[in-house]
Amino acid sequence: MGIVILGFVLRIWNLGKLSIWVDEGLNYVAAKSILISGLPYHHDNILYFRAFLYTLLDILPVYFFESSEIAIRLIPLLTSMVIIVISYIFVKQVSSKKISILVALLLSFSNFFIFYSRYNRFYIVIALLIILFLLFLDKFLSLP
Repeated sequence: MGIVILGFVLRIWNLGKLSIWVDEGLNYVAAKSILISGLPYHHDNILYFRAFLYTLLDILPVYFFESSEIAIRLIPLLTSMVIIVISYIFVKQVSSKKISILVALLLSFSNFFIFYSRYNRFYIVIALLIILFLLFLDKFLSLP
């Protein structure tokens, strides 16, 4: 539990001070547009269907918190915390508790993982889906 809290602190530290990048802004505008018109439009009335399912996820923080930098990055932040926990559970099932703690520590302190946990794009959700797939595949293969 302490590893997860530490990972959370590392990810939320100064999160609101980071400026919005171009792709994050596009995703925000598309999510806001879905709330207004039902379709993901850009400023130029061009439909934006890239990572559409992720944009649908992004509607919740945009609806409740408007346009703050933290709100826009809430989905990847929470997803990364779930990845740390699920990875710990998965590695503990296929290996040992010591190795699973090591994996959780590596994910908590990885610069690469922290960066994508603080960036509002769909990449971190894909990582979660891969971890969940591996977890369920292991459970399926271990059935009698």
